[in-house]
Amino acid sequence: MKGGIHGLLCFVWLLGLFIGFVTPTAYACSRGPTTFEEDFLEASAIFTAKVTSVDAVYPSQKAAVVEPDTVFKGRSPAFVLTNDDSDQCGAGIEVGKTYLFYTHGWDLPYVSVFDTHLSGTERAEELTHWLSDRTEKQQPLPPHTETIFAHRQGEIRVFFEHHDRGYSKKSFIMNNSIYVPRSFFNDTLWHSADWNEDKNEIVIDTTNRLEFEELDSDDLLAPHKGAPNEISAAYKDIKIKVKNETLQEHPEAFVSGDEIFVPLRIIAEKLGFEIEWIDSR
Repeated sequence: MKGGIHGLLCFVWLLGLFIGFVTPTAYACSRGPTTFEEDFLEASAIFTAKVTSVDAVYPSQKAAVVEPDTVFKGRSPAFVLTNDDSDQCGAGIEVGKTYLFYTHGWDLPYVSVFDTHLSGTERAEELTHWLSDRTEKQQPLPPHTETIFAHRQGEIRVFFEHHDRGYSKKSFIMNNSIYVPRSFFNDTLWHSADWNEDKNEIVIDTTNRLEFEELDSDDLLAPHKGAPNEISAAYKDIKIKVKNETLQEHPEAFVSGDEIFVPLRIIAEKLGFEIEWIDSR
């Protein structure tokens, strides 16, 4: 994550969302430097795929139909869009070749030249190796307690279906995952999160709530940005059940103080949402 800046966390319904594309007006394509982690967080989906056809679909854009292979993040689409003109950051996609794609947008997945890497090139191999390590399945840890670093705690601002839910005071980033307290689902979203002590399990499901509770004015105040907080985390092999399905592979939940913290992304996706991290600079 980019230290010392605020982040916006957006939840987007998978259905009914139209994402338009704005063609850049600059005469030359350029982009500032980014890290692998920044590109990973900002992409809607990351996958390898073979291109089977390329056709013009808009006056200045083309669509490539793809056959996805390996998926590193999100859901692989059946096609990608890009600009025709390389000066407009269009990707030079060719039929019959395989690429590593970083797409942006859900219904109309877009890629630029910076998001498209030809398979077999040094850049594609380097990214694939990094992505494999980044998305490696995590096994449950044996019960133990350790000190962890909570990065950007209280600095993450949450938007849910275009509703500004303010800054999540206890949420933080650890090991490249966003962790939220169990109470986050009751207080911030339209979902329940119940603790089953007998089964050592959190059960998350939908509710019949139709309106949000009013936010306190403090929830909308920009937080103080500081160094990562050291907190004590007790790992107790906590299970997570979402809509009657027990998650098998996920970053480990843990207890800190009087709260149980769980990984946000995998739970939100099981609830039918997409998570998007937005750099608010």
